[in-house]
Amino acid sequence: MNDVEQRIRAAADETRRLAQKRLPRELVVERGQIRPRGWPAFAAAFAVVVVTFGLIPWLAGIGGNEPIGDTSPLTAPTDNSTVDAPTGGCSSDGVPLPAAVDGLPHEVLVTRETIADAASDCDLARLGSLGERLRTSFGGGGVENLAIWEDQGEGQLGTLLGLLDMSYGTMPLEGGGAIYIWPAAATYESWDEIPEHELAELTAIYTEGELDQLAGLTSYAGWRTGIDHEGNWLYFLAGD
Repeated sequence: MNDVEQRIRAAADETRRLAQKRLPRELVVERGQIRPRGWPAFAAAFAVVVVTFGLIPWLAGIGGNEPIGDTSPLTAPTDNSTVDAPTGGCSSDGVPLPAAVDGLPHEVLVTRETIADAASDCDLARLGSLGERLRTSFGGGGVENLAIWEDQGEGQLGTLLGLLDMSYGTMPLEGGGAIYIWPAAATYESWDEIPEHELAELTAIYTEGELDQLAGLTSYAGWRTGIDHEGNWLYFLAGD
């Protein structure tokens, strides 16, 4: 088994383990009713964190960005609001704010707008105040990874803004409520189910070559982010 296969298998095993702990065993996916809108491709450094709960899986290396670290657990700071802003430029520089959307619950809408504003301003302290439950890698770690990636020139705040400008999907939870997920492409069980207009949205953050690599993984395993119905920012990550 080559190195890539080993990393894919390890990431998949970790995802299943975390899903058993944190999410109901049976979730029914519904699509959001947002009209697709184009989002101009931005020329920002492609890379900021994996919130499928692992420190930058190998997918973050697509397009030339190599993983910044391994998938070993990280210890998150007890006070995310103390995370410092990067000293140099920010990956969100020049990336427009996401357009307004309809149909989101008030709590989700407020969190989405706050995340977008803070990411656009590269305000990591404000993102930290929202991300007490945030996971940014399979192995562990939260908002502190956003600062690490920015400082290492692999920031993903621009990617986060791009995601929030795409269509969303929902993942209902047993007992009521749901997780609102950007992009909607992340809510389909297979790559072939993703509608053309939602695939087209992904070109805001991926090249055609990168999308071809993602398509080879069966279902969408690229960057995505999720907010639950109570407005809790749960994850921002990539990987399968």
